[in-house]
Amino acid sequence: MQEHLLRYKKGVKYCYLDFETFNLCLSFVHNRYWQNGMIKVVEDHIVDEADIRVKWDSHLKIGEGALRVVDYNKEENDKLAVNQKEAFDKMEEWLDWADYIVGHNLFSFDFPLIQEHCRMNKKDWKKWAPKIIDTKCLVYGSKTDYLFNPDEDDLFTYQLRIFEEFKRGVKTNLTLCAKERGIEHDYDSLHDALCDLKLNIKLFDKLKWELEI
Repeated sequence: MQEHLLRYKKGVKYCYLDFETFNLCLSFVHNRYWQNGMIKVVEDHIVDEADIRVKWDSHLKIGEGALRVVDYNKEENDKLAVNQKEAFDKMEEWLDWADYIVGHNLFSFDFPLIQEHCRMNKKDWKKWAPKIIDTKCLVYGSKTDYLFNPDEDDLFTYQLRIFEEFKRGVKTNLTLCAKERGIEHDYDSLHDALCDLKLNIKLFDKLKWELEI
């Protein structure tokens, strides 16, 4: 048995994270996240989840393009929203707790926004970078036969190499990757952060057995 592989490790703590945002910009000058979904998983078991809505001191509003794909209710969101500092403190606590931070498209989208939020609060984001597991990178590696080799790279460096080498035509969106693996899910409710994350958990559970990580 290869006990170093994640599928065999005991007590591993994962924080799954997904933002729903005003638009697709990676700068807080033009974009913020209005929902931060996070789920704590220990080994294969969900132990906690958080649905954090954020109220920003900003003129920014959700764009028409985002409204077409997310279930955004401004009145409901305003009632649930906390200030950005409270939202950041909760995120920091959960990411510090985790051994790994898992998401789909973390390198390209969510993590740059985490960096922006860290800068706003004068905090260091670098402590979290080595914890990242981006399932989009793992799927890309699987589809292109660019598989992880622990004798050549650590997992973080391997994912960075993939991120830098993405090629057009290789389809890696979350829904497609899950359906290709026959994963059952409520696909009609996607683009809510927690629903997306629960699909991401199922996908990563498959990838842990599909890949030697």
